[in-house]
Amino acid sequence: MILNFAIFAVLAASIVADQVPVLTHFGQGLVTPSPVGKIIGQGDFLTEIKEHLNQNLNLIVIDQLKTQDLAFAVRKADLKPNVDLKLQVESPFETIQTFANNHKIKMKIIESDNLEEALNTFSQLHQHSNVILTGKSSLSRLRRDAGDQQIEGGNSTSYAFGEQCAAFFDSIYYIDLARQQSSTFIPLINTNSSFSCSGTSLEQVLAIDFKQNSGLDGASIQRLTLKFRPTNNTYYYVLDSSSIELNNSKTHELVYMGTPYGMETPVNYSFVCTKTTFKVQNKTKDGKSNSKVWIYIQKLQLQPTGVQNNNTEYTFGRVNYCQGFFSSGIWMAITSSLILAFILAFGIALLMNVKTMDKFDDPKGKPLNIGAEK
Repeated sequence: MILNFAIFAVLAASIVADQVPVLTHFGQGLVTPSPVGKIIGQGDFLTEIKEHLNQNLNLIVIDQLKTQDLAFAVRKADLKPNVDLKLQVESPFETIQTFANNHKIKMKIIESDNLEEALNTFSQLHQHSNVILTGKSSLSRLRRDAGDQQIEGGNSTSYAFGEQCAAFFDSIYYIDLARQQSSTFIPLINTNSSFSCSGTSLEQVLAIDFKQNSGLDGASIQRLTLKFRPTNNTYYYVLDSSSIELNNSKTHELVYMGTPYGMETPVNYSFVCTKTTFKVQNKTKDGKSNSKVWIYIQKLQLQPTGVQNNNTEYTFGRVNYCQGFFSSGIWMAITSSLILAFILAFGIALLMNVKTMDKFDDPKGKPLNIGAEK
């Protein structure tokens, strides 16, 4: 009876164990590449940080912290290079709190209401002290435990891995402007994600399967497929084709609506985009294009080749943002500068054409008489 109860307790603990992201900074600590896909156990996590758990440590805590939110916020923040982000750690706050209580360590705990406030505090403290930022629970896990009704909101981080490729995204949704009276976004709940790639393959395929949904023209969207290939010089990879499959055996091509170079990214870099947008090429009965359906992938990061892994950890390469080199602000500055430069050049040209008189009035001679035309 006692043995059965112990086994049940262990299984229950493994089921409800919460995986929460952790951001750490220790003065002279070594930088560990951010692992993707590996859940770091409490024991491993404690072994890495216990020598830094002392009175000089600042612990920043948020009630609910989502992995994707922290990962994207860190990429945009101006932080020191020896900051370490661990995406999935089992119950880090409870682990730190238990260790501190057992060893009577009175560390400084700072509770924040939101991620922006917590990251600002982290940015200030990590300049001169050791600091850890984490959450009491995982926002994504709480939503999964809440039931199917909450999952329909389309908020569940998903991962896909291959031999040399990896991808994760936050949510996928679409909008059908032809059927909707208003701009209503419909979530696509994925059931399975796969990323097929190998060292000898000339094509890498990311496939995402979905649950039953309202779909297009009464047919449910079953799968989203993104195919990548290397360029001729093999220094870049590009999006070769993209499509969606319906449960009526129809396939519709997608058009990437981002930067004009089509998700082109250097090899060993990862493509990152807060909102990746595709337009569905849906043909009408008369053969005309009906492009009123848009599909969005929220907070996407993928890398078709060059992902480092040892079968337990997957590490993305450096980041290539979908925004491109010339942002809207840069184009505004360039345009304004060109307009001002044109005005200056036009003014200088007018000044260069000003001619002085070749005769002047001599006080000792006769005055000049300039006739005026009538």
